[in-house]
Amino acid sequence: MNKKKQIYYTREYRHMKNTPLSSIGKIFFTLIPFYIIILICYSDFSLWLSRMAGKILSGIYGVKVGIGKNNSLAPLMPVYHVKLDGRKPRFTVCLLVFIVTLILLLVTLQIFEKYKSFMIYISIFLGILLVSDAYFIIWGKRFPYTLGNYADIYMLQQVIMWLAIALVTVVALSLLPGIHGSSLLAFWSIMCYSMVYDSIRYIIFLVILYASTNVLMAPLYFMCGAYLDFMYVVAIYSIYVKNISEKFNKREEMKVWEWS
Repeated sequence: MNKKKQIYYTREYRHMKNTPLSSIGKIFFTLIPFYIIILICYSDFSLWLSRMAGKILSGIYGVKVGIGKNNSLAPLMPVYHVKLDGRKPRFTVCLLVFIVTLILLLVTLQIFEKYKSFMIYISIFLGILLVSDAYFIIWGKRFPYTLGNYADIYMLQQVIMWLAIALVTVVALSLLPGIHGSSLLAFWSIMCYSMVYDSIRYIIFLVILYASTNVLMAPLYFMCGAYLDFMYVVAIYSIYVKNISEKFNKREEMKVWEWS
């Protein structure tokens, strides 16, 4: 019979060694520099990104793309966006999409239990697409938004999301023990990934929407926008917490009882 040679002390009632002053210091020296960079650069960055998106759209579809601006965030530092009309779907296309989406939704519900987490996401996406498509079938001519409006809302949302993600991330990281350098690396990894990913997604969404018409606006915005931002932030944060936990478990001060 195999017997354990070591018994670790119980983890119950153990508290993380993290002082309020340390947490405040992490927040101050991490969040403030990022906010300064974003507030100084977001206007120029949105202009550069929109111009790049415009060049790509012009190269693929041969259309003339303008640049619009939104001054609602700050009058002197507007958020720039692509200015383009887009395409409204024809009735026959909407009807075909409605039938295909309904069939896929029914199939998804049939295999729901097998891949539950993924199927929940797909079901919601298809549900929003079904409602969006039904709107275009009934009131398609009354749809008031253009692709430029979508780009405007997207860019404004992303600037606000970067500020919000930074705040939530730095507060969550500040509550964990560990050296400031590791939390700083985790914070900048999340924010750099967020900005690169969101920029690429912006261009891809515009390419897809111009090709597939405005019927995909709602599902892409609600299910592939801020929703995915939340998912990857949680994923990267979970990896960081796992690494911190492993380091604490390997420390020499984690004493054990020895069998005599």
